Amino acid sequence: MVTNTFANYGLGLAELSDPVGDCVQRLEQNFAAPGFQLPMLPKTAWEVRRLTHNPQLKAEQVLAVIRTDATLAAALLTQARRPVHGTRPLESLEQACLRIGVDGMRELVMQTSKRTQVFRAPEYEPKVRELMRFAQVRSRLCKAINHHSRIPQPLASMCALLADLGMATALMSLGQVPRGESAPPLAIAWQAAQESHPLIAAQVSKTWDLPEGVLSVFRHHHHVYVAEVPNPITATLLVASAVAEHLTLALRGPDGMQLREERAEVNGARRLLGLNTDKMKRIVAQARTMQLDKVT
Repeated sequence: MVTNTFANYGLGLAELSDPVGDCVQRLEQNFAAPGFQLPMLPKTAWEVRRLTHNPQLKAEQVLAVIRTDATLAAALLTQARRPVHGTRPLESLEQACLRIGVDGMRELVMQTSKRTQVFRAPEYEPKVRELMRFAQVRSRLCKAINHHSRIPQPLASMCALLADLGMATALMSLGQVPRGESAPPLAIAWQAAQESHPLIAAQVSKTWDLPEGVLSVFRHHHHVYVAEVPNPITATLLVASAVAEHLTLALRGPDGMQLREERAEVNGARRLLGLNTDKMKRIVAQARTMQLDKVT
């Protein structure tokens, strides 16, 4: 347990518990453990196993499931980047599917099915599902933004699916506790996940051998400037988050309030992408036709 001490007015030293610090320490230990694997949400695990029994499996069917789960998206990207499939940069999950083909998609499903551990933490599952939902919403918004941006970023849509994978990974890790023990309260786990996000992002990227550009987005997707250089991908994600917030579809914290991006960062992102007020209105209008509130 992480503790702090203070002089108790001549009565000796007293210990102050640090539940968030305990969770951060536990996350570091979990990710340092050899063979650590990220569990999968029950619905996704069921879908993956259902696909393994389909002899007529098509790539589009796998892609439809992958779009709902950032873990699968990362696995697809990793497999598609293997030298045997070529070395050209990937800009979308659709490109990854085309690169590995139906047989590669079938292999991905079989491998995932065999190694899947199912995530079981009722108090966290709704929040992890919400993270996955928001990832889909932001991914679709990135495509709409690219139609109006002076610097379109095809890779942004894929990065949007992966950007909060560190948060989801942390919550799923903290939710896996021995039988008879209780997971930390969501508010504590959420704060620990936020503090550990950069470390987890780096570990996830290393585990899946993701491109350096994706890792950079993992770490800095709330900022326009990355290492003092403007990044159009993170700018696109920032604008997508702001549009989601405007439509009341943004990610919500444990208190139920929408999480807001810093206005200065959003404004900087708009300037970088050349998105004036008229273009933003068009993006919002287009987003309203996309039925994003139906994303699950």
